[in-house]
Amino acid sequence: MDFYRFFDSTTKAIIVLEGLSGRPVPEICQEYRIREEQYRCWMKFFLQNSPKVFDWDFEDRYSCGAGAQGMN
Repeated sequence: MDFYRFFDSTTKAIIVLEGLSGRPVPEICQEYRIREEQYRCWMKFFLQNSPKVFDWDFEDRYSCGAGAQGMN
């Protein structure tokens, strides 16, 4: 792993979600050729920022369709 690999934000989220879903972290890291330290850093960042998904302003609250109205 002496070379630099670029992962876009979507790919990082998929990798982190695999681990949060129960897949063993060493297995994930081997598949994507990343260090466990890197995975844990992405996971920490993901978990710290995940509440922001629900920080919508009033107009955005209704962009998910009628079923999203009133959900908090």
